[in-house]
Amino acid sequence: MLGCAPMRRAAQATFAIVVLASCSPNVLVGIDECAPGTVACAGLVHRYTFDGVGTTALDSIGTAHGTVVGASLTGSGTVTLVGGDPAQYVVLPHGLLRELHDATFEAWINWAGSAAHDGTRTPWQRIFDFGEGTTGIEGEQASGGDALSYLFLTPQTQPRTATEDPSARVAYQVPHNPQSVNLETVVNTGPLPIDVDTHVGVVIDAGAHRMSLFVNGAIVGATTLAQDDPLSYVYDINDWLGRSQFPADDGFSGTFLEFRIYSVALTAARLEASYDAGPDRVP
Repeated sequence: MLGCAPMRRAAQATFAIVVLASCSPNVLVGIDECAPGTVACAGLVHRYTFDGVGTTALDSIGTAHGTVVGASLTGSGTVTLVGGDPAQYVVLPHGLLRELHDATFEAWINWAGSAAHDGTRTPWQRIFDFGEGTTGIEGEQASGGDALSYLFLTPQTQPRTATEDPSARVAYQVPHNPQSVNLETVVNTGPLPIDVDTHVGVVIDAGAHRMSLFVNGAIVGATTLAQDDPLSYVYDINDWLGRSQFPADDGFSGTFLEFRIYSVALTAARLEASYDAGPDRVP
């Protein structure tokens, strides 16, 4: 089983992203209480706490260390990104989805965004985007505007039709050239709040063919996935925090406090416990 890194700061109510499926008993333990064989920590395969200084985002559970591009860690246990040109983002090693069936992606952020003409925030920024551009070459975004496969989470979309509302969205698409929004599987809710700490969860449950979205520990939407093993369809040559596969989209503006990946599907109760606990405790 997996161990966990020592607790580094007091629990805070910040923004978290979570992708879930079925999970272990809902036992809340401190990070420093996790030890090999601890049931409550089962399935935690990658954890990024953004401790230290420099540009290396250490994986305190596995060995998939990331790299901060265009910014740096400040020793505060966070990384702040400013969208723009060139974008600031975190590169994680490619292929993190390939061994996953059910999965949980969890992160704590505060979304700052940048002011848009309508007084909200610039749309289509990414909290995370795992997938490929057009060429399938690592580090390259889509050319001509079409990304071929992806799983992404954005705090706010831009309406594509007169009847569509802006929304926070998790979107999934199997490989297709050219990319088509008609082939996306999405779950929407209201845009995430700006300049405040928020907790969000996205659940991929392969066995149930289900993708769900949570905000602050409560489910806000779900949809059916047609694929038997949906994550196997995403060619994640690019695993990015804060950057989109689509070059037209702005980079993320805001702060990440933590990002986790589980190889299991967490229950709704465990997600709620994670929201209550903050980034320093594993439910």
